[in-house]
Amino acid sequence: MKEKFGRESGTLASRFGGVGFSRRAFLGAGAACLAGAPLVGHGQASVPSTVSMVVGFPPGGPNDLIARLIAPSVAAQLSSTVVVDNRAGADGELAAGLVAREHRNTGMLLLASIGALTISPVIKKDLPYSTLRDLKPVAEIASSPFVLVVAASSPYRTAAEIIAAAKRQPGAIAYASAGTGSPTHLAGALFCQMGNVEMLHVPYKGGGPALADLLGGQVALYFAGVSTALPLIKSGKLRAIGNTGRVPLAVLPDVPMLSQTAELKGYEVDNWYGVLATAKTPDQLVARFADVLESATKDPDIRMKMEALGIEPVFKRGSEFSTLIRSDLEKWQRVVRTLRLV
Repeated sequence: MKEKFGRESGTLASRFGGVGFSRRAFLGAGAACLAGAPLVGHGQASVPSTVSMVVGFPPGGPNDLIARLIAPSVAAQLSSTVVVDNRAGADGELAAGLVAREHRNTGMLLLASIGALTISPVIKKDLPYSTLRDLKPVAEIASSPFVLVVAASSPYRTAAEIIAAAKRQPGAIAYASAGTGSPTHLAGALFCQMGNVEMLHVPYKGGGPALADLLGGQVALYFAGVSTALPLIKSGKLRAIGNTGRVPLAVLPDVPMLSQTAELKGYEVDNWYGVLATAKTPDQLVARFADVLESATKDPDIRMKMEALGIEPVFKRGSEFSTLIRSDLEKWQRVVRTLRLV
């Protein structure tokens, strides 16, 4: 699914609880609306008249919501049309491969998270792209931990209780994931490793089916994205056990960090979100993209809407973002080797 943002052609209508936008195209002031228009001079960088922001997941998930939150700001600052292009599949790998193979269109950007960029590359040897070789980091723009959730009817109320039960009955407790090798899988695998317990991993084809079976009682645990689980937690259908980050969540202030559990000291899984360009994109244009993304992440309205979803707006420019990617690749390689997932 594609949606354009550019010269304003109507009033903003909300989707996803006031965070998303209507199907109508919104165009930033002065945008060149024709896809075939020439490059627009902007300072010292030439900005394409149409910028495509490729998202590797369907509409409604956190990657998609972040893209649609920042797209109007990016369009206005660049005086370009920004198209949010959903290319769902394989935990974001299809989208990453699409952008990595693009060598002519320097107006193509990828909005991706840890799965496709730092986990899949250490698990799958036949990926059609290399994160470090084929993509050029522009900026990290957001970060969000996962939240360990159980059904409201579950007997478990703390991570310590889950660990104790798993030690009494090795392999009896089932935890869901959005797929083998997905971030939610490794979050559970790391939990088992650090807690020194054995649990049954049940992979699903995406987070939706995993959550459905969690609510239905087919599995006991799931490491969910905060934006996905939050409505179910607030409605009382799910109970939040702990978050995988380093600090409490503003939207779930009473939910502890899993690292506060004695057996899980040092546990952390940070699901960050970043924007990358095609490898052939000139450094000058990458810097311009970074500038507008920094401005977008500092916009009070955008920040408020992200934070309401349990997503923290952050900003790390090119080189710092590249360091984060390399560090995470090394981290997940160690975890995957220790857990013998490959």
